[in-house]
Amino acid sequence: MGSPTRRSLLILATLDTKGREALFVKAEAERLGVRGLLMDVGLRPSPYKADIGSSNVCEAAGYSLEDALQRGRAFAIEAMQKGAGETAQALYREDRIHGILGIGGGTGTAIATHVMRMLPFGFPKVMVSTVASRDVRPYVGVKDIVMFHSVADLLGFNSFTRSILSRATCAVCAMMGGHASFVPERPLIALTAYGINSSCAFHVEPLVTERGYELICFHANGCGGVAMEEMVREGLIRGVLDFTLHEFVDDMFGGYCRGIGDE
Repeated sequence: MGSPTRRSLLILATLDTKGREALFVKAEAERLGVRGLLMDVGLRPSPYKADIGSSNVCEAAGYSLEDALQRGRAFAIEAMQKGAGETAQALYREDRIHGILGIGGGTGTAIATHVMRMLPFGFPKVMVSTVASRDVRPYVGVKDIVMFHSVADLLGFNSFTRSILSRATCAVCAMMGGHASFVPERPLIALTAYGINSSCAFHVEPLVTERGYELICFHANGCGGVAMEEMVREGLIRGVLDFTLHEFVDDMFGGYCRGIGDE
């Protein structure tokens, strides 16, 4: 079990390309009194030492790294995503990690955010990424992931990049001062709304509150309904008032508010 007085930050990076940056983040976390646990999700050998090596990560998915690479880069990336996710979930269940920070370009962002989406709401998640100023919907999904734009590419190890990494580390370590996951103060009732029927939420809230519940509203914009269903699956929501159903129609016919998953 993790120490009750010192929290641990899981750091994900492809060490063959982001090794210096990852070690810098680990040192910054240690400076802030947080233990850094470094996981290598790279596909190539690296001179930098990880606490959890890429071979171990891949083996958690049921493959050796060599076997995964022989099946092609795309397959190896999927194996790394699966293995990293399984490993992170196990660490979370054992109370050995209390926050996660990823560093990456396109591939590193895809792997790290895949892992973050497997962790519960409320668990601190920060992704330092070169693609954070683009459409991040595929990376964030419906989870509470903070996308932290690196501005410059993560190739040259310079004072500007170190400043960005330092601030991102401070942010996630500050988040780790709270609960490791979200726990409702009172049972939650979910409601979907979209502009023209938002007044329904205002009328419903006092009715729900006086019965000992809290109302949580979801904007039915394509990701709101999916987020609600994810929270239902996690056991966070006790009941649903689904007033706004156009996400289903938009998903069937390619409308503006279509969903982002298979729901």
